Amino acid sequence: MTIDDSYMAQETDMEPGDYVRLSVSDDGAGMSMEAQRRAFEPFFTTKSKSGGTGLGLAMVYGFVRQSGGHVTLYSELGHGTSFGLYFPAVRHLRSADLALSGHASSGITPRGRGETVLVVEDNARVRHLSIERIRDLGFNTLEAESADQAYRMLKDGVEVDLVFSDLVMPGTLNGYDLAAKISQEFPNLKVLLTSGYASDVVTKAMANGAPQDILHKPYRQSDLAQRLHALLAGDADG
Repeated sequence: MTIDDSYMAQETDMEPGDYVRLSVSDDGAGMSMEAQRRAFEPFFTTKSKSGGTGLGLAMVYGFVRQSGGHVTLYSELGHGTSFGLYFPAVRHLRSADLALSGHASSGITPRGRGETVLVVEDNARVRHLSIERIRDLGFNTLEAESADQAYRMLKDGVEVDLVFSDLVMPGTLNGYDLAAKISQEFPNLKVLLTSGYASDVVTKAMANGAPQDILHKPYRQSDLAQRLHALLAGDADG
């Protein structure tokens, strides 16, 4: 994959460039925020009773960093954990190769025309970054810390053109639940779901009603722009 814009580099804490990504996911118990913060510390382990040494992830992290790469961690309690191992690509692709692989950009990023996007994300840092990205594309934004809050806002009459929601969130509603309620009660409202967890097991287990297209994190600014434009194009043309 290619990290080629400042937002994606900021989200992954990596330098722009071409990388090979190895994703490893499970559908287990997930990790607490404390465990995530300390996951790569030597000798930190939540499995001391079963013989864990706390060296496995620390060794993986050190190996990847020594290779000039990076490791990302995404986890939700009760749903599972996903690691992304990014290794710098040795071969520099030619422009023709990039075009064939789908990474070439036309240089034209579609922009909004002042439409309002409701950003739903429980992680404050990610939510603020998402708001900044969407505003830079020419949209207005509102925000909600959970799907429950977003649903209440919609029921109270807030006017938005699109809901951009994370998939896994605390509360009674997840992203799929919110999308299902919007489909039933606000059929003209567009929804785009996003997740840092790429496991099909988790997404299928959470699915409620019609399948939803998911924009997987980390994503390029151009990918976000294209998805928003595609969803809103029908309304604009009409």
